[in-house]
Amino acid sequence: MKEKPFNETFNKLKKNEEWLLQDSRIIYFLEKIIIFILNIFNKYNNETDEINITHKLTKIENGKSEIKIPFLLFKNENYEETFLIKFYSSFPFKIIIYSIIMLFISVIYFLILYYILLKNMLYNEYNIIFFYTIFKFILDIFYFTFFVIYTFLFNTNCIDKIATYSYKSCYLFISLIFIHNIVLLHFNSSSFSLPSNNLVKYINKYTYKNYAILLNNVYMCIFCFLRNYIILYNFLLNLKFSIFFIIIIIFLPLYAFFFYPNLQNDIYISTFIFPLFCVLVIVISLYIQYKYELNKRITCIDMNEDIKKVHSNYITKYFSIDNSIPTSPIEDILTNLKSILDYTKNLEEDEEGNDNKLIEINKIQEKIKTCENILRTQNLNEVPVCKYRKFEKVYNMWCLDQSEKNDEINSFLSQHPNKKSVTSFFNMHSLLSAKFQDQYNDIYDWNADIELIYKRNIFISIGYKLLYPLGVLETNFNNEKLKNFLLKIYSLYNDLPYHNSFHAAQVAHFTKSMLFMLDLNKKISGIDEFCLHVSSLCHDVGHPGLNNFFLIKSENELALTYNDSNVLENYHCSLVFKTLKDPNCNIFANYPNNIFITCKKNIIRAILSTDMKNHFEYISTFRTNREFIDYENLSNEQLWQIFCLILKGSDIGHSTLEWKKHLEWTLKINEEFYLQGLLEKSLNMSKSFLCDTISIDKLAISQIDFLKHLCIPLFNELNYISKNNEVYNNCISAIENNIEQWEKNKNNQKNLGLQEKYQDDHTVEKIKF
Repeated sequence: MKEKPFNETFNKLKKNEEWLLQDSRIIYFLEKIIIFILNIFNKYNNETDEINITHKLTKIENGKSEIKIPFLLFKNENYEETFLIKFYSSFPFKIIIYSIIMLFISVIYFLILYYILLKNMLYNEYNIIFFYTIFKFILDIFYFTFFVIYTFLFNTNCIDKIATYSYKSCYLFISLIFIHNIVLLHFNSSSFSLPSNNLVKYINKYTYKNYAILLNNVYMCIFCFLRNYIILYNFLLNLKFSIFFIIIIIFLPLYAFFFYPNLQNDIYISTFIFPLFCVLVIVISLYIQYKYELNKRITCIDMNEDIKKVHSNYITKYFSIDNSIPTSPIEDILTNLKSILDYTKNLEEDEEGNDNKLIEINKIQEKIKTCENILRTQNLNEVPVCKYRKFEKVYNMWCLDQSEKNDEINSFLSQHPNKKSVTSFFNMHSLLSAKFQDQYNDIYDWNADIELIYKRNIFISIGYKLLYPLGVLETNFNNEKLKNFLLKIYSLYNDLPYHNSFHAAQVAHFTKSMLFMLDLNKKISGIDEFCLHVSSLCHDVGHPGLNNFFLIKSENELALTYNDSNVLENYHCSLVFKTLKDPNCNIFANYPNNIFITCKKNIIRAILSTDMKNHFEYISTFRTNREFIDYENLSNEQLWQIFCLILKGSDIGHSTLEWKKHLEWTLKINEEFYLQGLLEKSLNMSKSFLCDTISIDKLAISQIDFLKHLCIPLFNELNYISKNNEVYNNCISAIENNIEQWEKNKNNQKNLGLQEKYQDDHTVEKIKF
């Protein structure tokens, strides 16, 4: 059976309220005495120490400004356990050193005591003293030898037992010496029954017996002092033992005073003066241990607090302070800056009459606002080279290709009205888009059944419905090219349970519906919406039914091609633009080159956003800026930031459908995961997460987490944009209902039937990519 740690044993005692209260009072009283005594010797230094200690402990109390007496007790048991583990690390070595020293002292003590008794006392008169002295010496040797041997044999494996035995046996050790003193005192008192003419004969013997009592007291004092000074394993326990020792050593003179009044002058030094000196020595040793352990504990707390701060800073990259909403460090910085601004406003109101403070507050506000503006830029590490003329030539020559140069110049010119515009293409689309774009009707309802609306080929039908009205805005738009493009993309979708053309059609429908819910349909240009729908239709084109993790782990050709970065998403983008290279499928053929480059970047950006790896970063970036966006006059950057959220929400839109449809889509994606698990098994690879779910209860657990922690945070941000909580009413409420349904199925062990469905030996060959 595993032994309970020593610190756990005494932590149980700490949890006893009466014990804790008594100890607190004892320590408080002792500390006051120690500080009073030491202030007599060194007032200034100890006042400084006391201030430093209380300052440190006040700092530890996190928000409590009052100074408290340090009791060496931690409110946080984790700190106590950490401290004791570190503090005990040297305990075996210390107790070995202490025991060896006390062995030598015991031998010296016995030789001196035995010499006094043998040379100056009559053996036949005091044989009980001789026997008891020899017996006591043998016990002392055994006592200290036991700890040396026991510690050497078991070392750190028995720290708990060593500490326990050492602590409890101290009381017995002191008690035996005390009994020895009582015996010596008794025989001193018996001499006064002798006739007066015999007193001179025995006077020297009484003196030597008093020396023996004094030697015992010295022995006890050394034992206790070295124990406090060397071992230092627990201040509270040493304090208890020291109090016991002080009681014992003071009890002897009091006993002599009341029961043997005639001996007061004879044993004055051994029983009165020296015990007071012992008390002072023990108090000093306790104070040394008290400061030593207190400093160690303060150091332990400081180290743990520093570690907590480091971890806290790391955690805030993904989670906010309350750990309920995923946030980024930038969000935390902006939140703090906003709080500082609010604080300075309050100061401004309180100090209206102080002009100098008003000026300083205004400067602080301006600096903070500047920091806010800088932090809200999209690329914090990107240098706007166009602003620095002398670097522009070198930068363009070595750092940019021609398309990037044009894009940067166009961006720079667009921000300066006095520069000549490159093209009026965007302006033309902005003017025409409202006239040709669809008005809302029931087919764009979020929960509309697209299988009933588009009865024939759903993907091509919905693709044509979404893209054709926007495509005809361009002069000489080729209707046949649009059909060819849709047919080609449709053919590139694999026949998979989930990532198929029907999923793409559903995502495209969700995207269009979300534009209406966010009231963006009439606020955006036709070409931006055209690119968004191309992204939604093509976002999973060519999907092999395997996730990025598998492709990277198996060193698939795609992972090698795209350097393990957004592997599938880059592959989808590649297929889109390879399709557009075909003249018969190029729906952007009549677009100016610089416009096509911008469209290409936006489509790539949108499709790459569907990688769940960066899910929280997209949410956090939007949440950082959402309060400062003018939704009636969106910039291109802000618009595509919202478009990425729309596409991400549409991609996991099945979570917002009513229960039966949501369950249907969930079973499809789980089936796809299961097939990947079979492939991993055939390749002797470890199964990926979620690739071995074969029962409803396991599926319920994963889905609850998915809906709570991935879906709801994203749709909450989209709901922030919507008016009248349309996103909540259509999406979030449905997610909450689906969570309730999954909660009801957490104990449903019904088999999903995947093992029976895919027991064919040729299944693995069919799903190999």
